[in-house]
Amino acid sequence: MFRFPRRQIAVGPLENEARIPPRLAPHLPLRPPEPVWHGHPEGDYPYPFTDSLYEYQGECYVPTFSAKPPPQSIKQ
Repeated sequence: MFRFPRRQIAVGPLENEARIPPRLAPHLPLRPPEPVWHGHPEGDYPYPFTDSLYEYQGECYVPTFSAKPPPQSIKQ
């Protein structure tokens, strides 16, 4: 999942999301998202950004997005 901050105030929390979960991983029952790519400010985009890889029970989880509307049971 890519994370692109839109304001300077969001850069600190983004950096924490990339730094802290790998340090906590040995103490947790499930692996947290693993940062796999770090982008740096460049050109027209002034903030750093990250991409994380999610695994569930040893399998890589790649979120998919659909243009289909949600099922009636979850529409509010």
